[in-house]
Amino acid sequence: MGLLLKLLAIIVLSIAVIFFAPGIPPHNLQFEAYTLESPLPLEGKLANNNILDKAEEIKVDREFQGPESIAFRGDEIFTGLIGGELVRIKNGKSTTIIEKTKNNKPCEGSWDVKNCGRIAGLRFGFDGKLYVADAANGIFKVDVDAGSVETLASCDVEIDGKRPLYPDDLDVGKDGSVYWSDASTVADVQNTLFEFLGSGTGRLIKYDPKTKKNTVLISSMHFSNGVQLSENEDFVLVTETARARVLRYYLKGETKGKSDIFIDRLPGLPDNVRPNGKGGFYIVLISPRVASEVSLVDLIGPLPLVRRFICRILHLVVASLQFVDSFFPSTVTREWIAYVQHVGPLGDLEKLPYKSIVVETDGTGNIIGSLQNEKGPVNATFMYFS
Repeated sequence: MGLLLKLLAIIVLSIAVIFFAPGIPPHNLQFEAYTLESPLPLEGKLANNNILDKAEEIKVDREFQGPESIAFRGDEIFTGLIGGELVRIKNGKSTTIIEKTKNNKPCEGSWDVKNCGRIAGLRFGFDGKLYVADAANGIFKVDVDAGSVETLASCDVEIDGKRPLYPDDLDVGKDGSVYWSDASTVADVQNTLFEFLGSGTGRLIKYDPKTKKNTVLISSMHFSNGVQLSENEDFVLVTETARARVLRYYLKGETKGKSDIFIDRLPGLPDNVRPNGKGGFYIVLISPRVASEVSLVDLIGPLPLVRRFICRILHLVVASLQFVDSFFPSTVTREWIAYVQHVGPLGDLEKLPYKSIVVETDGTGNIIGSLQNEKGPVNATFMYFS
């Protein structure tokens, strides 16, 4: 009994130290309490439906892992895969356009995002070039016919004093301006959870093709994600995933240079946003939020000490594995590091909630419909195209 009490005391003391002691990494995160408003109920325009159950799979000649963003050119489909590859699909056949956007160290496996790259956003510009947001490397312009790559923004170069660690999505204006999201300035794509648990460092950035400079339009967003210009390019939308809302930044008129909330209280965490072809938008939700169920984001928002504790535990586990790998380098150890960084099974796309919701709005943010599933085959929707 005495030994058990001592062991229990050590465990309690260790938890208390990790919970309260100052100076324990990660040091670059801030933790402030926040509360999300209750999600909109799934009724009326958001009533449950099975429209997405009617989705048909596009047959291709190989297995694709993790395609998130897609772009069209005529009868061709372009997408990026886990591992950094950019591929073209035509008549069911796939062709590799580029292996990865940047020649880093050799890619050890799909888990090695830092060296493999991870294409998260794709758009064709009016110049016919394909613009790419690589979450590990930056913003690029690709000639899909020649296979050439031009860097527009690098994760190695600071913008307004901070490196863009997580380029996520983008859209291209008629004048060639590129509007893109930097999901975090404190956490890269391999440490996404740190941005979610922190207080928000995401940004909306504009690349000017004339000056070749990048300018921050909005900062301090809580995981800035999908980006979409309005039909007339008088404003640009950016989803703020961890706050279950979409922000609007004005590009023209009396409100030029200002931002506001386009829509909030979404019944899920917004990922990408795309036009619906009628002047409105489709907003893709990844993790549903419903009033009758407990949402992890809603639960931990008001608890900054708990969020800090989780980050400290995660950092200590990863640091311990990295220490082992420094003395005994092993691919297996590095795979485990990536597994822990992605919070084990919680980071597995196949294990996301089965429910998928795409919210449709008009051009002013009013909800006019939704697309949902009841039984499949869609279990994780990241982009919707009309």
